[in-house]
This record gives sequence, C-alpha cells and structure tokens, in this order.
Amino acid sequence: MEKKIYLVGGAVRDKLLNIKNRDKDYVAVGYNESDFQDLKKVGKSFPVFLMDNGDELALARIDNKISSGYNGFEVCTKNVTLEEDLARRDLTINAIAYDEKNNIYIDPFNGKDDIKNKILRHTTKAFCEDPLRVLRIARFKAKLGKDWSIDNETKKIIFNMKNELVYLQKERVYKEIEKVLKLENSHIFFEILIDINILDILFPTIYKLRKSIDKLKVIKKESILLKLIVVYHNIKKDEIIDVDIPKKLKNNMLFIIDNYKKLNSLTNLTDDEIIIFFKKFRKNKIILKEMITFCKLKELNINEDNLINLFNEISNFSPSKWMNSQNIKPSIQEIKEYIYKENINIVRKYLY
Repeated sequence: MEKKIYLVGGAVRDKLLNIKNRDKDYVAVGYNESDFQDLKKVGKSFPVFLMDNGDELALARIDNKISSGYNGFEVCTKNVTLEEDLARRDLTINAIAYDEKNNIYIDPFNGKDDIKNKILRHTTKAFCEDPLRVLRIARFKAKLGKDWSIDNETKKIIFNMKNELVYLQKERVYKEIEKVLKLENSHIFFEILIDINILDILFPTIYKLRKSIDKLKVIKKESILLKLIVVYHNIKKDEIIDVDIPKKLKNNMLFIIDNYKKLNSLTNLTDDEIIIFFKKFRKNKIILKEMITFCKLKELNINEDNLINLFNEISNFSPSKWMNSQNIKPSIQEIKEYIYKENINIVRKYLY
C-alpha cells in the first residue's frame, strides 16, 4: 500500500466552510507504528502521535464494535485504506480528506455536496454504533446554525439508538455539554434533541425544565456557569442527574441559585446578615458579577454599582492602618469589633 498522509476531520470541513481552525489532524495510510517512533505517542486506545508543530497524526484505522457503549470498540490499523478510515467517521462533512501536496480533496461520501446544501448526514450505518455521536450531531447543528438541517434518515437512526444512549457516562456527556455551552446558539442543541424525541432520555432533568431552554436564546456569549444556572435554576440540587458537573463549577452554580434573590432584597436583611452574605463570596468578584447578570435576566431590580462597591470595600477592608495607629496593641477581640463596626458602616453607606 502506498504511504501517504492526508489532512482530515474538522480542519478539512472548516477549510471548506471558510471557518478558522487552528487544530489539524492527519491520517497516515500505509504506515506502521514503528514509522513514527521519533514522535511522541499520545493515543491510548489507538496510535496517535504528536507532530513537532503540535498537530496530531493517527494511523488509518477501522473500529469494530464488540460491546455496548462508546468504548466498546476494537481497533485495527493494519492495511487500512483511506476510504475505510473515512467510513468510520460520524458525518459526511467530517469524512473528507485533503491531499495538501497535490491540492486534492478525497470525498467518497459526498461531504462537499452536504456542506454546499447544509445537510448533516451520517456517513454510514456504523453511526449507530457510537451513542456519543448523537450529542455530536446536535452540537454541530448548534455550531453551524439554524439554516443547517439533519437528514431524515439520520434522524431515524438516532431515534432508534435510544437503547444505546443509556451507556453514555455522565462525565463524558458533560464534556460535550461544555462545548455546547460555549456556542452562541447553544439552545439549538437542546431543541434538536426535543425534535428527535430523545431529550428525556439524555437529559431527564432538563426535560422537566425544557421551558428554560428558551432563555438560552437571549444569552449568547455568557459563561458556561451562567448558562448552567439559566437551565437548572428551578430544580433542587439533588435532582441534577443529567451530567457530572465538575465540583467547583457545580458549587458556584448552586451558590448563585440559592442566593441570587437576596441581591434584590438586601435591605430586608439585618446588617449582620448582609455582612455574612458578602463574606460567603470569599472575595470572588466573578461570582458576584455572574449573580448580578442572572438577576438582570430575571428582571430583578438591583443597583449594580452599589453592590460592586459594597463588595469591593468589604473584601478589601484591612484593619492594619487602625491597628498601627493604636498606642497599645489591640486584642483579637478589639480587632474583631473594629472590623465589624467598619463593615456595618460600609453596608449603611451603600444600602441606606
């Protein structure tokens, strides 16, 4: 078999779509693993090598389904042709190779036509062997926009994959959701799953709260944290069973959900309660700003400037100047009392 290296995957797709793509993946046809022993091997389940410029190079391979789930594959890299390697890819628009030396596209599944016609179509029936592809196709629809459509036959295949979807691990699902929530039109992802009638299987909690998906339409470039809050804010924390959200992110999300209403009613709290409330932020202004943004989305009446100034003064307040001005070194109790008194003054300065 002739040895050749081709550019493949997203880099080729985005080149045809005139979209910038910094990541390049190459496939090596006719090569053996020993041919790349000078390169760093980064692939675990199949041979992938890191090139000197940071691009990745993989041996052409075939994935044989041997068990349920997206990990249930046996990989073969011996005498695999370019077309066989492209055939294992999820969508026709991702199954195009490019010969950089000769400026030739190799497109055995008519992916270029599907790009022209803005159609997302499965490459082969092997699509149904990997349940993760359901999430990927919905993500591509959200990324490329509403003017793209999913092929009807592909929709049927996805719907018939319902039994396989239960094998998706929650942490892997979150990795896809993380990519989705970085998109400006992340709501499209969930709308597609509703359209195919599988949202209840993949995201039972979000299915209960599906009206909240509409709110994603008005937040485009906001953070993943804020979008998660928008989706989940009407649910109890022990009912979030869809995805395995990283602990720190989940804690921040739940903190904002549990406390955002207080920003609208601080004057109803005692001075002590207000001080304790702002101390809970642990000087993290980003969390406060996210909470303020969410309050605005909920159309709550708040004074953002006053809240930021109050937060800054409480967070940055130091008794050191006062301590140095005292003739007798203050006791710990005296210092605490002074800090408390000054915090009270700060609260009254901005809230009353």
